[in-house]
Amino acid sequence: MRCRWLLLPLLLATVTGCGPGGSGSAGPSDEIVLETPDGSEVRLMETIKRPGATATLVNFWSIGCVGCRAELPHLAKLYEKHRDAGFNVIAVNAMDTPDAVSKFVSQHNLPFTVVLNGDGPNDLLQKYNVIAYPTNLIFDSSGKMVERIEGWEEFTMLRALKKAGIGTDASNQKE
Repeated sequence: MRCRWLLLPLLLATVTGCGPGGSGSAGPSDEIVLETPDGSEVRLMETIKRPGATATLVNFWSIGCVGCRAELPHLAKLYEKHRDAGFNVIAVNAMDTPDAVSKFVSQHNLPFTVVLNGDGPNDLLQKYNVIAYPTNLIFDSSGKMVERIEGWEEFTMLRALKKAGIGTDASNQKE
């Protein structure tokens, strides 16, 4: 009987996402390193917490996802509009080859950082329990996730950016 009560907190922590791999944020000891299609490294938390950063949107997408392809131009406009205020976008491609991603980024002139999902401890899909595309995670400058949005929801996106420190008036914006 006593063993059941000892295991209950561990079980609850795992089920509610507070266990290993489901915390929703990375600490300094578990920095995630991802590669761009050309092989350069991007350190996720270092990028999110860089000096001058206000908010970072981490977008999960794939070339074959119609919703993703429709959303990317909206993200590009948001990035262009707010990057001088410390807004950053990291688009994580989850399924495609580096060559296909590089070609897509070039053809669509994506102005933000595009990386490939990692493996093992660098697998963002697993770390943040992403099961649908597009999925957007918005982090403030401390690395805290302030919003998770599945699909393109403009009002929710603008409200979350404001919560993360980007001075967006969600009631007056139309993209």
